[in-house]
Formats: sequence, C-alpha cells, structure tokens
Amino acid sequence: MFVLLKGATKEQAFKIGLEIAEAVTATNPKPVKLKFEKVYLPCVLQTKKRYVGYMYESIDQKEPVFDAKGIETVRRDSCPAILERSIKLLFETRDISQVKQFVQRQCIKVLDGRASMQDLTFAKEYRGSSSYRPGACVPALELTRCVCVCVCVCVCVCVCVCVCASASARDEMRESV
Repeated sequence: MFVLLKGATKEQAFKIGLEIAEAVTATNPKPVKLKFEKVYLPCVLQTKKRYVGYMYESIDQKEPVFDAKGIETVRRDSCPAILERSIKLLFETRDISQVKQFVQRQCIKVLDGRASMQDLTFAKEYRGSSSYRPGACVPALELTRCVCVCVCVCVCVCVCVCVCASASARDEMRESV
C-alpha cells in the first residue's frame, strides 16, 4: 500500500508510516500486523505494480536506492539507459527543462551514430509479421520492415531509423529534436 504524504520530509514520512502501521495493527485482531517497509522520495506511481522512485529503507539511510518496478527501466523489451537517466535527472533536479535537454542530446547522439550500442540494446522476440495487427509500432517489426530481413532482432528501433533514413531525412529528424 502506498500512502501519499504531500509536503512531508523523509523523516516525517518515516514517523507517520510507523504510526499508521502501529494504528492498523492495534485495531485488528492478532495475528494481523501491518509492517512498515520503506519511504519513496520522490516517487512516480503509474498504476498498481508500476512505480519508480528513490527508496529509503531506514531513517538513517543517507543515499537512496533507485527502485523501479514494472516500468520500462526494468523491462527487457525496451531501451533502459535514456529513460533511467532521465528519471534520475528529474528526481535530482526537479527541472523538466534539464530532462528535455538531456533527451534531446541523447537523440542527437543516436542520429549521429555516437550512441553506445549497449544503451540501445533490448531483447524482444520477433513473432513474424503476421502476428502483429496492421499499423502496429513494435520495434522488432519496424526493424524487419526497414531492413527486409526476418530474423530475431535485438536492436533498438532508433538504430533502425538511422540505418534506413537518408542523410536528408536524418538531418530533418535532427532539426525536429
């Protein structure tokens, strides 16, 4: 269970969390016990079982742990590097313009062919073109359409765009970023 404590500090969140756990435990028959686990500050909760945040497991913990569950940074079928770094930058600066500048710089690196392949690699099974609905935008499908090869693909669609696009198309994409 997540409890939103607007404006609370890490210390206040630990205190309130422990109080809530004690109150719930006291009002329920034994052996029911609510255990307080951790504080996320900051945190983005997308849906049930899909969240990301800086996790603190004790009030004395100085450095947070980046914890992501069910979102693209922990899934094998997406390119985690830019997303994770973007989220960390947002958490640390709380300035969306810095995140935007970072993402734009990374897109330019991809378009210029200067991006690390490790940052752009993901694993996703290619099920064959007939397995996808018409118009589906699936990286593995896009890459096979672009290269015209039916293989198990483990390369980011961003690389596909760079490989397939003409120099003028790449310049146009770079200008739009």
